[in-house]
Amino acid sequence: MKHMDTGPHHRRALAALITGAVLIGFAPIFVRLIDVGYTAAAFWRTALSLPVLLALWRPRRSVDDGRATLGWLWLAGAFFAGDLVVWHQSIRYTSVANATLLANLAPAFITLAAFLLFAEKVSPKFLLGLVSRARRCRGADGRQFQH
Repeated sequence: MKHMDTGPHHRRALAALITGAVLIGFAPIFVRLIDVGYTAAAFWRTALSLPVLLALWRPRRSVDDGRATLGWLWLAGAFFAGDLVVWHQSIRYTSVANATLLANLAPAFITLAAFLLFAEKVSPKFLLGLVSRARRCRGADGRQFQH
Protein backbone atom coordinates (compact mmCIF):
# COMPACT_ATOMS: atom_id res chain seq x y z
CA MET A 1 0.00 0.00 0.00
CA LYS A 2 1.29 3.42 -0.95
CA HIS A 3 2.05 5.85 1.90
CA MET A 4 -0.09 8.94 1.78
CA ASP A 5 1.42 12.23 2.92
CA THR A 6 -0.62 13.65 5.81
CA GLY A 7 1.35 16.83 6.31
CA PRO A 8 -0.22 20.16 7.25
CA HIS A 9 -0.88 21.11 3.61
CA HIS A 10 -2.86 17.94 2.99
CA ARG A 11 -4.83 18.35 6.21
CA ARG A 12 -5.72 21.93 5.27
CA ALA A 13 -6.75 20.81 1.80
CA LEU A 14 -8.94 18.07 3.27
CA ALA A 15 -10.50 20.54 5.71
CA ALA A 16 -11.20 22.97 2.84
CA LEU A 17 -12.74 20.15 0.78
CA ILE A 18 -15.03 19.07 3.62
CA THR A 19 -16.01 22.66 4.42
CA GLY A 20 -16.82 23.32 0.77
CA ALA A 21 -18.93 20.17 0.50
CA VAL A 22 -20.90 21.08 3.62
CA LEU A 23 -21.49 24.64 2.43
CA ILE A 24 -22.57 23.47 -1.03
CA GLY A 25 -25.03 21.18 0.71
CA PHE A 26 -26.79 24.25 2.13
CA ALA A 27 -27.01 26.01 -1.26
CA PRO A 28 -30.44 24.66 -2.31
CA ILE A 29 -31.90 25.53 1.09
CA PHE A 30 -30.65 29.10 0.76
CA VAL A 31 -32.02 29.27 -2.79
CA ARG A 32 -35.44 28.30 -1.42
CA LEU A 33 -35.26 30.98 1.31
CA ILE A 34 -33.96 34.02 -0.58
CA ASP A 35 -36.16 36.86 -1.82
CA VAL A 36 -34.98 36.99 -5.45
CA GLY A 37 -36.22 34.76 -8.26
CA TYR A 38 -34.75 31.35 -8.79
CA THR A 39 -33.05 32.25 -12.07
CA ALA A 40 -31.68 35.44 -10.50
CA ALA A 41 -30.28 33.31 -7.68
CA ALA A 42 -28.46 31.16 -10.23
CA PHE A 43 -27.03 34.28 -11.88
CA TRP A 44 -25.86 35.88 -8.63
CA ARG A 45 -24.33 32.65 -7.32
CA THR A 46 -21.98 32.66 -10.28
CA ALA A 47 -21.54 36.42 -10.67
CA LEU A 48 -20.42 36.86 -7.07
CA SER A 49 -17.66 34.30 -7.60
CA LEU A 50 -16.09 36.25 -10.47
CA PRO A 51 -13.80 38.45 -8.34
CA VAL A 52 -12.27 35.37 -6.73
CA LEU A 53 -11.87 33.62 -10.08
CA LEU A 54 -10.31 36.69 -11.67
CA ALA A 55 -7.87 36.97 -8.77
CA LEU A 56 -6.80 33.35 -9.31
CA TRP A 57 -6.65 33.57 -13.11
CA ARG A 58 -3.21 33.63 -14.66
CA PRO A 59 -3.29 34.14 -18.40
CA ARG A 60 -0.81 32.11 -20.37
CA ARG A 61 -0.11 31.80 -24.02
CA SER A 62 -0.53 28.54 -25.78
CA VAL A 63 -0.09 27.38 -29.33
CA ASP A 64 -3.71 26.24 -29.62
CA ASP A 65 -5.35 29.44 -28.29
CA GLY A 66 -7.89 30.56 -30.80
CA ARG A 67 -11.48 31.12 -31.71
CA ALA A 68 -12.32 27.41 -31.72
CA THR A 69 -11.12 26.96 -28.15
CA LEU A 70 -12.94 30.08 -27.03
CA GLY A 71 -16.10 28.85 -28.75
CA TRP A 72 -15.98 25.54 -26.89
CA LEU A 73 -15.47 27.39 -23.61
CA TRP A 74 -18.50 29.60 -24.27
CA LEU A 75 -20.57 26.52 -25.17
CA ALA A 76 -19.53 24.76 -21.96
CA GLY A 77 -20.40 27.90 -19.99
CA ALA A 78 -23.80 28.09 -21.65
CA PHE A 79 -24.56 24.48 -20.77
CA PHE A 80 -23.42 25.07 -17.18
CA ALA A 81 -25.63 28.16 -16.94
CA GLY A 82 -28.56 26.18 -18.33
CA ASP A 83 -27.95 23.43 -15.80
CA LEU A 84 -27.93 25.95 -12.94
CA VAL A 85 -31.11 27.66 -14.14
CA VAL A 86 -32.99 24.38 -14.56
CA TRP A 87 -31.85 23.14 -11.15
CA HIS A 88 -32.83 26.41 -9.45
CA GLN A 89 -36.24 26.33 -11.16
CA SER A 90 -36.76 22.70 -10.13
CA ILE A 91 -36.31 23.73 -6.49
CA ARG A 92 -39.51 25.75 -6.92
CA TYR A 93 -41.55 22.81 -8.22
CA THR A 94 -40.38 20.00 -5.97
CA SER A 95 -38.55 19.48 -2.71
CA VAL A 96 -34.96 20.60 -2.27
CA ALA A 97 -33.94 16.95 -1.87
CA ASN A 98 -35.62 15.79 -5.09
CA ALA A 99 -34.32 18.72 -7.12
CA THR A 100 -30.77 18.04 -5.98
CA LEU A 101 -31.11 14.29 -6.43
CA LEU A 102 -32.33 14.67 -10.00
CA ALA A 103 -29.64 17.24 -10.81
CA ASN A 104 -27.00 14.84 -9.54
CA LEU A 105 -28.22 12.12 -11.90
CA ALA A 106 -26.61 14.04 -14.77
CA PRO A 107 -23.65 11.60 -15.02
CA ALA A 108 -26.09 8.81 -15.88
CA PHE A 109 -27.56 10.80 -18.76
CA ILE A 110 -24.15 12.00 -19.96
CA THR A 111 -22.88 8.42 -19.97
CA LEU A 112 -25.89 7.24 -21.94
CA ALA A 113 -25.48 10.06 -24.47
CA ALA A 114 -21.72 9.37 -24.83
CA PHE A 115 -22.45 5.70 -25.42
CA LEU A 116 -25.26 6.26 -27.93
CA LEU A 117 -23.83 9.26 -29.80
CA PHE A 118 -20.09 8.64 -29.73
CA ALA A 119 -19.85 4.87 -29.07
CA GLU A 120 -17.81 5.55 -25.93
CA LYS A 121 -16.93 2.43 -23.96
CA VAL A 122 -18.26 2.23 -20.43
CA SER A 123 -16.41 0.09 -17.92
CA PRO A 124 -18.33 -2.57 -15.99
CA LYS A 125 -17.17 -0.93 -12.74
CA PHE A 126 -18.75 2.36 -13.79
CA LEU A 127 -22.00 0.64 -14.76
CA LEU A 128 -22.10 -1.16 -11.43
CA GLY A 129 -21.65 2.16 -9.64
CA LEU A 130 -24.38 3.73 -11.76
CA VAL A 131 -26.83 0.93 -11.00
CA SER A 132 -25.94 1.10 -7.32
CA ARG A 133 -26.52 4.85 -7.33
CA ALA A 134 -29.87 4.46 -9.07
CA ARG A 135 -30.98 1.93 -6.47
CA ARG A 136 -29.98 4.26 -3.65
CA CYS A 137 -31.85 7.12 -5.34
CA ARG A 138 -34.97 5.01 -5.50
CA GLY A 139 -34.51 4.04 -1.87
CA ALA A 140 -34.06 7.66 -0.82
CA ASP A 141 -37.65 8.52 -1.63
CA GLY A 142 -39.25 5.55 -3.39
CA ARG A 143 -42.72 7.07 -3.43
CA GLN A 144 -41.51 9.71 -5.92
CA PHE A 145 -40.85 7.00 -8.51
CA GLN A 146 -44.02 4.93 -8.00
CA HIS A 147 -46.96 5.17 -10.37
